[in-house]
Amino acid sequence: MALTDLNIQVKDMAVGYGHYLAIGTNGSLYSWGLNNHGQLGFGDKTNRTNPTKIGTATNWTKIACGDYHSLALNDQGEVYGWGINNVAQCKPSYDSPGFTGDDIVTPTRWTNPTSDIFFDFYNGPYLNIAANGSCSLASIAEAKPRRKTSPTTPTMTTAGFSGNLLGTGTTENNIVFDGSGPFSYITSNAYYRFPVLGKMAFGKSGFAFQSGATGIYYTGNKGQYSSFLGNSFDRGFHFQDVTDRQPGGYDPNVDLPPRKLQRKKNDVIRDEVYPGRYSEPLEEDDNKYIDFDLGDEFLLAIDSNNRLWGMSWANDSGSSMASSIVAPMSPVGNFGWVLYQPIDGAGIRPNNVNSGLELIDESRLWLNVSCGARHAIISDVDGNIFSMGNNAYGQLGRDYTTTSNITTINQLESPANTTGFKIHACGPQASLIAKES
Repeated sequence: MALTDLNIQVKDMAVGYGHYLAIGTNGSLYSWGLNNHGQLGFGDKTNRTNPTKIGTATNWTKIACGDYHSLALNDQGEVYGWGINNVAQCKPSYDSPGFTGDDIVTPTRWTNPTSDIFFDFYNGPYLNIAANGSCSLASIAEAKPRRKTSPTTPTMTTAGFSGNLLGTGTTENNIVFDGSGPFSYITSNAYYRFPVLGKMAFGKSGFAFQSGATGIYYTGNKGQYSSFLGNSFDRGFHFQDVTDRQPGGYDPNVDLPPRKLQRKKNDVIRDEVYPGRYSEPLEEDDNKYIDFDLGDEFLLAIDSNNRLWGMSWANDSGSSMASSIVAPMSPVGNFGWVLYQPIDGAGIRPNNVNSGLELIDESRLWLNVSCGARHAIISDVDGNIFSMGNNAYGQLGRDYTTTSNITTINQLESPANTTGFKIHACGPQASLIAKES
């Protein structure tokens, strides 16, 4: 069912694991699809085929979907969550009834205690939200110090507890955002200690964000081995130089800050293969990016010159990766470059893997990109809309005869091959597109 068939004009959309959200141009909020955990927000668990308006408010500004929960932000800086709440992904106020366990079937505002034995939580106003899987994030304008106390020591301190990003729930693969374990395997309200001052993108294997005028920062658990001793390769931190920051080995209780992504030195589209595994093909990235997003195994970004960049994770075992300097194939291709550094003179195994962005396409003036788990939708400044990646569920909107990965960028089929499509969103297995009004 097309939203245009229902005379709904939208300005933002989000996709979960079978449910969908949209904000109308008048600020109204709509949902439809799967509702087994109340993720549609109507006070029940009845599925709905058509977009249906939630409540009467007309001041909604941003939306986000996890697998089975929903988030919405209004123009007052208030965040609301609803849907499955088994790890508190909907409601961060853990000192109140229903913190975890029961599904939340109507939009419920995030409210935090002013203090408890661990943190002084803030209550906004929030500027941005993101969700993925079973986790939710919300940011405020600037980092603020938080007080930390001990149950036995009443003295308040502010050391090390500043941040402007609050998370609740559990991340996939136990992504560790901070040495003390926020967003890890335990349910928590946690601060990300590093400043998130622009756009952010949240995937099941990591978190990307802007923290300055140029570049993209990333932290996650693929592509970087956390141990360089013997044959031990545990989960690690993407793009963290373990040997520099922790010379004696990996310690999960020590902070490893996010690292600014690098880029391929020569920004000509794949025109060469660098000789030798341990050459230096990467440099500091001074690009300004207008949009970017994360899939499970890749990142796509559009710079201020409207060029499309990409990177796929180096997520295979050290032994099989040791023979190549090019990132392994992801559903969208093998864009990006991998730099290995050997453990010893023999160079049998890398002690860290550092990946960089690579220019993918500059044939069009690209504008926006949305990434699902294994596919992507991309639009140009004229509203032409394209796709690539996995097509198992027809989520590419083209080549319906194949369910395999399609790594070429091509335009969607009719009726989406007309211009004007600049609004789109991807979920794990589905895509939404819309024209600007």
